[in-house]
Amino acid sequence: MDRKIYAIVNIECQKLFVGEADRLTNDWPPLLALLNSRKYSDIEFQAAWNRAANQRYFSFDTWRDLADLANSCDVLGLPNCEILR
Repeated sequence: MDRKIYAIVNIECQKLFVGEADRLTNDWPPLLALLNSRKYSDIEFQAAWNRAANQRYFSFDTWRDLADLANSCDVLGLPNCEILR
């Protein structure tokens, strides 16, 4: 059985959070509750969440949807990043 993953990217902090997709339904609501109550354990991530209050957005895409973006780090606002293949 192939494992499927999800990834949450915090562009400001340049952090990537990865988890198993079959746990997303269970993991996402408590994560949002922690962030919205300002109790998330990663202080830097929590601060970025707070600063972005009304500017946050989420997109749920498959790897195929994002394939074209993989050719450019500039899309993510990370000019010094490396693309791993």
